[in-house]
Amino acid sequence: AVVAYAAIAGPRPPVVRAVVLTLTALTALSMGRRTSRLNLLGGAALGVAALAPAEWFRTGTQLSFLSAAVLLALARWTGRHRQSDPLDQLLADAAPWPHRAARRVAHGMRSMAIVSLVVWLVALPLVAGDFHIAAPICIVATPVLWPLVAVALACGIGTLTVGWLLPPLDLGLGKVAAVCLAAVERLVAIAERAPGGHFYGPGPPAWWTLATYLALAGAVLYVVDVRGMHRKSRQLGWALGIALAWGALGGVLTAYQRPMHDRWRCSFLAVGHGTCVVIQSPNGRTYLYDAGSLGSPVGAPQVIAEYLWLQGIRRIDGLFISHADLDHYNAIPGLLKRFRVANAYASPQTIAAWNDAIEHAEPETAGLALLKRSLDDAGTTVHAIADGAMVADDGGPPQQEGVAADLGAPRDTTTLRFHILHPRAGRSYSSDNASSLTLAVECEGRCVLLAGDLEDDGMDEFQSNVSDLWRAETHCDVALAPHHGSVHGDPAGFAQWCGCQWLVVSGDASDCRRMLESTEETRDVATLCTGLQGAVEFELTRSRVLAS
Repeated sequence: AVVAYAAIAGPRPPVVRAVVLTLTALTALSMGRRTSRLNLLGGAALGVAALAPAEWFRTGTQLSFLSAAVLLALARWTGRHRQSDPLDQLLADAAPWPHRAARRVAHGMRSMAIVSLVVWLVALPLVAGDFHIAAPICIVATPVLWPLVAVALACGIGTLTVGWLLPPLDLGLGKVAAVCLAAVERLVAIAERAPGGHFYGPGPPAWWTLATYLALAGAVLYVVDVRGMHRKSRQLGWALGIALAWGALGGVLTAYQRPMHDRWRCSFLAVGHGTCVVIQSPNGRTYLYDAGSLGSPVGAPQVIAEYLWLQGIRRIDGLFISHADLDHYNAIPGLLKRFRVANAYASPQTIAAWNDAIEHAEPETAGLALLKRSLDDAGTTVHAIADGAMVADDGGPPQQEGVAADLGAPRDTTTLRFHILHPRAGRSYSSDNASSLTLAVECEGRCVLLAGDLEDDGMDEFQSNVSDLWRAETHCDVALAPHHGSVHGDPAGFAQWCGCQWLVVSGDASDCRRMLESTEETRDVATLCTGLQGAVEFELTRSRVLAS
């Protein structure tokens, strides 16, 4: 039966672990040999390593074996320390059955809570380091969810084994399992919304996580003989004190990580058919231009968040939303759950679009309505900006200075500035793309031009409005190809018009190939595609522009 289960489920690490543990234990039992839990788990680890050595570098496999080791250790410890006083046992057996049932339920819930707490604490360094989340709500939720999961699992097994013999029983078991799983889903949703139930943030340093588990392994080997625990109580107290101090050190290191940049950087992240540009100022502030993808609304926020966390970034100082297309904003609600976003900037056209989505509640504009509600719930200040505005890297509100004044100002300032070149306030355009928020980001004599999905009448108006101001000394160094390199954005003509040295296509592989085919004549422009090269990062200084 065990081998058949493995054949059906496939040789995944949890399956291999369960099969090796079961077969080894049954073999030892049939031979009358005693088994060691540690040896059983070690044999399962060797089995996984033999079938797929690379699995040991996956976080899921590591968590699986780590949790199994903790459960085995707790089972041994609770077995040695279970209350076995004959008088207490006699009194417990003589109590009325409701009291006995209540006592057993309370004991089971208490044991499950202890197990949940210990497993959560042991797995916390690995989970926080790899997934950047800590969820203490799991400690409370696990004892509540476990009975429902157990009943659903039992009903599922019953459906597969005997349900086909008794169809009415099959239907009843299926309904019970469905009710239990629906309750689990509802409780998980409630736990997710619980205040303080989970926290996002940069994980602890890798060296701290490795040292933690090495120390934990040494401590387990030291106190594995629980029969001598009384003789070792003093040493155990010292060990617990050191463990608490070490854990506090990890928390401090995580809480006080500083951003890893003191120069102007501009990074175009690989989010598929979408856009996310991370601008890091020399003053340590972080800005985003768009955050979205046509893919899953779960995947893009995780990609962006992991990049920011690896840079030691915990706060987004400004978020520019180019226009009301899903692939430019659908990652923002997920980012708002993970980061404090101080300010958001959008054109009057985009703000009008999401206000209209809130008012009419149409299915096709549900994403815009969610964006608006997420910004409101997060307490983010939303600023309406149009051409002629300027946002400085000082945390202040946008300034209205006029395009001519902005572009004519000296460009060698060390203060990062965002010049808004398009769209015009109060103007209607043929599409959301045509009203894309277009920025010229300037600092230290360098310029990055970000044009969203600019095309059609919006592109014509933008170029005619700025062309007489765009002198040779104000050409841009790096430009984002409009509309993911689509022919509608005329990437070749746009690159030649703005005089950029680097043209970046933010899109998937097909977007990049189409773009490269359409820009063969721009030999003097270096073209990079996130769908082919991955994330593209520029470090801009007065003396050079370094791409990586």
